[in-house]
Amino acid sequence: MSKQADRPMDEQTARTILRGSGGWIVWNGFRDCPDWSNGQIQLDGRFSMDELRAILAFARKSG
Repeated sequence: MSKQADRPMDEQTARTILRGSGGWIVWNGFRDCPDWSNGQIQLDGRFSMDELRAILAFARKSG
């Protein structure tokens, strides 16, 4: 794994990556982030490692 993968991703970078993803993510339009509910999120499709890291970047802030 590269050192890049170990660094936290900022929200703006995460949003940019997720807007270009080919998969489907339940999105919270008010907060402009994935819609985490009870520590879970609904996804469908294929996601790259960077896209999964972007999703997890928001998980840290969702509590």
